[in-house]
Amino acid sequence: MRRVGSLLLVALAFGGCGTRALPETTSEVPDCDARVVDRNLCPGAPPVVCQGTCAVDPDCATTLEVPGPAEVDRLRAAPRGACARLGDGDYPALSIEDVSLYGAGEARVRLRGLEVNSTERVRIRGLLVGAQGVSVRGTGEVVLQGVRVLGATGTSVHATPTVRLALDRVTIEDGGGFGLMRECSTGGALVDVTLTHVRVVNTRGAGLLLCDAATSLRGVLVDRTLAKDFVHGRAIDLQGGTLSATATLLSNGTEAGLVASSLVATLGPGFYVDGHQPGVVLGKASQASLNEFAIKGARGAGLVVGTSGRAVVSKGSIDAVALVAVPSGAGGVAQIGDCIEAAGSAHVEVAPDVFLSGCARRPAVLDTANTGRFLARLRGPDPAHPVVLQGDGPTSIVLAPDLVVEKRPRAAALPLLATP
Repeated sequence: MRRVGSLLLVALAFGGCGTRALPETTSEVPDCDARVVDRNLCPGAPPVVCQGTCAVDPDCATTLEVPGPAEVDRLRAAPRGACARLGDGDYPALSIEDVSLYGAGEARVRLRGLEVNSTERVRIRGLLVGAQGVSVRGTGEVVLQGVRVLGATGTSVHATPTVRLALDRVTIEDGGGFGLMRECSTGGALVDVTLTHVRVVNTRGAGLLLCDAATSLRGVLVDRTLAKDFVHGRAIDLQGGTLSATATLLSNGTEAGLVASSLVATLGPGFYVDGHQPGVVLGKASQASLNEFAIKGARGAGLVVGTSGRAVVSKGSIDAVALVAVPSGAGGVAQIGDCIEAAGSAHVEVAPDVFLSGCARRPAVLDTANTGRFLARLRGPDPAHPVVLQGDGPTSIVLAPDLVVEKRPRAAALPLLATP
């Protein structure tokens, strides 16, 4: 273990996080192997997410003892705002309202499912939830802490748009649907969704599918997101709202690492995408800054900025982007593999401390209607490969003077990946 100080320095490379338990009463974090670098956090919760101290909470004004599954009916007597301490055993699916639940850890307290209605603050700590997953609703706040959701047949954690949600040292694993899904709102202020030291592994459709939320990710790992019934396979799919992501790793997904639509995002320091198709997609009207980041092993494109999107990119790299075949034209197929693509009127600011290498088709495909500056540096064989600037109008984007540039008219433009 490493104890958190003002800075936690780990080596720059790709690998994974350690497996030791995260004690409830210390500020320790799990050791990092090679996969991620960050100053403060290692992405992901350790597989053993809680120890016996999870059953202790001095903040509970009223504590109800439930010795085991045979006494679960005692929960009906719990007053609003109470804490219920669950004894060891296998429980059926539970439904609670404004009552906090505490167990002694995932290996000892297991629920088939959990439904929470919250009009105030509810905390769920130190237990495992199985096939029916977790469903939260209401207008209050729900905190999952030291919880593991394993083998849900559908969505592992589902939230309605009016409830504030926080996941702290949570593992979501082997789900049959989305890892975490938050429904879209019908207007009003953004509601907080906060994930700290969270692992989302082997889910389907999307690891995180969030809509109209103020989302914060710190120390989050989303790994092995698979498609389901031809739907996505994206690590993170965000529609509207805001996103702040630090010490976050997205790896080994069927489709994109991050897809954003009408989103304002701050990605980094410490934002990593490894092995997705493509890496990061900023749809129309999305704005994002990427700082201290790495996109590696993407297919089709590393970073895609859609029409009217905005990207400010610094201190990072995009490497090893492979070709992928996509439909093009009237029944045709195009091979696409660009480190950066920017469409139409996108605004792109790429600093000279951004490095591109191993871009299978082109280092970048830009548009004459783009605004901003493209000052990235090319490594390896890529300096000899031209950056494409396509379109018929005057050039609005400033290019680094040492770049080799291939100009293409709109009629002969290279096809790009689609954006939402």
